[in-house]
Amino acid sequence: MKTKKKSAFNAVLGFEYTSVIKNKAFIISTILIVAVLFIASFLPVLIMGLASSSSDGDETEKPKIAIVNEAYEKDDIIVKAMKDEFKDYNIETVKNEDDAQKGVKDGKYSFSIIFNKPLEYKYITLTQSINDTTTDIIDAVVTSVYRTTELEKKGISAEESKNILSASAKKSIVTLGTDQTAAYISTYILVMALYMAILAYGQLVANSVVTEKSSRAMEMLITCASPSDLMFGKVIGAGLAGFTQIAVIFGVGAVSLPVMLNSIPNDLKSVFSFPIESVIFAILFFILAFFIYAFVFAAIASLVSRIEDLSNLMSPIMFIIIFAFIVVIIGMNSGDLSSPLMIATSYIPFTAPISMFARIAMSNVAAWEIILSIAIQVVSIFILGKFAAAIYRVGVLLYGKPPKLGEALKMVFSKKARS
Repeated sequence: MKTKKKSAFNAVLGFEYTSVIKNKAFIISTILIVAVLFIASFLPVLIMGLASSSSDGDETEKPKIAIVNEAYEKDDIIVKAMKDEFKDYNIETVKNEDDAQKGVKDGKYSFSIIFNKPLEYKYITLTQSINDTTTDIIDAVVTSVYRTTELEKKGISAEESKNILSASAKKSIVTLGTDQTAAYISTYILVMALYMAILAYGQLVANSVVTEKSSRAMEMLITCASPSDLMFGKVIGAGLAGFTQIAVIFGVGAVSLPVMLNSIPNDLKSVFSFPIESVIFAILFFILAFFIYAFVFAAIASLVSRIEDLSNLMSPIMFIIIFAFIVVIIGMNSGDLSSPLMIATSYIPFTAPISMFARIAMSNVAAWEIILSIAIQVVSIFILGKFAAAIYRVGVLLYGKPPKLGEALKMVFSKKARS
């Protein structure tokens, strides 16, 4: 008898797994995610290649800026300072303001600057944008040149004055815990992936149950396998399909991510790096979250016989997932991942996978807290699995208007009492 039950469970599991991975939507979504990963990885290389090829062109192709120097005896100092700040422009000196204005009107110059006195200038442009920061840069140039020339008058060379004026404090940061700045981007991406995966795979299980029930295939299936075998086979089969998709995505990411990291500046590499510990915990919490929500989704889906009725019953569960996601994002943005709300949601089975993961990735969490949270989720999976199986046994043969969850629970308990 046990062998028969086991073979029925295996048959349901295998059928569910193959049907999911052969599903067109599943295949297309996998291909799209992989394509996005490749594009995101090789885009920086492509952009840098285009930028370098455009910069190899003739310097005369650059836009021009006109300068009228009435503030200093020689043009060299102001021209050099402008070239240092406006590297994407060619700097030209003109004799008077009329020529500078005419050049801007004719489109010869992007803008012109009339240096009247060491600390006074006139900025000539055809249109003034709200977000134009050009004058801020010019202000810095004018101030720097003035200070340099004044220091030279006092016997300090241009090189010495440059060193004095460009001096800045050097700092080194020693982080004994977690560097939230460096971990923010990777944690955000993994939290978003976790959130989307929970919704996608939970919905996948629910749709599969309702589709079979609406087509009356459920009535044939329960003659070959018990309702419990059907539910557990569906949940685990869909889970294995999801893990297969995730394995493919992580495999592609492991190949494409190093390409992206090699093509971006060093100061950005730490932002887009994914610590191996965070990835491992993300996978672990996804597995726990999947079973927690998949059992609930399967039980709820067994109560309806039409896809249209599914969203109403699933809304409360969806609100819980969205609530957990919002709480985590607020905690990440504020930097306070040890707030009472974050701590509380780290131990509630429906919110713990996302909350505890974010706390681990961006703060210091004691080992006993992690173990306790995981233990609560594992125990919850077994409890929810039993309850879901009981509801599933009652719900798979219910047709017509779906009962409320409370009514379904009463039916389950009354059936247990009779047995």
